[in-house]
Amino acid sequence: MGTNGNIASYSSTAGAAADRFVVDYGTSTTPYSGTSYSAPRVAGYAAIIKQKYPNATGEQIAAAILNTAVLKPGWDPVIYGKGQVDLTAALSSAGGLK
Repeated sequence: MGTNGNIASYSSTAGAAADRFVVDYGTSTTPYSGTSYSAPRVAGYAAIIKQKYPNATGEQIAAAILNTAVLKPGWDPVIYGKGQVDLTAALSSAGGLK
C-alpha cells in the first residue's frame, strides 16, 4: 500500500486469493510501497513469529497473520483481502502455539 492507505496502482490485488491475501505498508519515513515492498515485510513478520514460537508450523503462522489482519471500513476484500497485517495481534494470537 502507498502511504495514503490505498493499493498502489502497480500492485497486485487480492482477487480470487482474498482469503489468503494481506496488505502492509511502510512507515511515513519510508517512501516505498507496492507488492514488492510488502511481501518481504510480511515474510519477515512470519519469521519473527517463528523465532518467538519455534514449534509453530507454517500453517499456524499463516493463520495467525491472516486471522488478525484488519480489514478497515470501506476496504473491499477483493482488493485488500483479509486487510492490513497487525504484527502485535498476530504474535498474541500465536501465543497459544507454544
